[in-house]
Amino acid sequence: MSLFQAVVLGLVQGLTEFLPISSTAHLLIVPAAAGWPDPGSGFSAAIQLGTLVAVFVYFATDMRRLFAAAIESLRYRNLRHSTDSVMAWSILPGTLPIGILGLLFKDEIDTEVRSLEVVSVALIALALALLLAERLGKQVRGLDQLGFWHIQIIGLCQALALIPGASRSGSTIMGGLFLGLRRADAARFSFILGLPAIGASGLFKLGELIEAG
Repeated sequence: MSLFQAVVLGLVQGLTEFLPISSTAHLLIVPAAAGWPDPGSGFSAAIQLGTLVAVFVYFATDMRRLFAAAIESLRYRNLRHSTDSVMAWSILPGTLPIGILGLLFKDEIDTEVRSLEVVSVALIALALALLLAERLGKQVRGLDQLGFWHIQIIGLCQALALIPGASRSGSTIMGGLFLGLRRADAARFSFILGLPAIGASGLFKLGELIEAG
């Protein structure tokens, strides 16, 4: 990969990450269209560390509030002390599905599913699922009404993002809409829930790239 190709793919990732259209899919489609080699899942994951920084900055107020709520719940020895503490302590188990499945199917994710055929099917399937969620979701629930199991269901939806072409934000927004979240709240929670997954996968793959030279 040349420096020019890396810059172009970085721009593609930055422009597509915050839309439910799968940045990973576009990091496969653009090189294929330009006749460049597949940058690999390691590169795709590592450059999401830029996404991580952007989300942390944008949602800094939310992060501080949730962290404070988690600490306060420990002081009161009650993890369900407030709606914010419930959300804070639910995010970690909500991240487990994508983490566990990602480790179990690591080799397949790096090789077998990285094809334009899989990407095409995943893009179309998630688009239809999002359309269905938009039509059927009641969109009456706010973030403060999310319970532990609601967050775990959205976490399971997030695991769909292990398939190239299934947008992480699109999958979690879809889950939120089906559970009745308002559209803006579903999008907001999508990025808050994604912080541990984006950070862990990015650092893990960055370590592999550094080790490989």
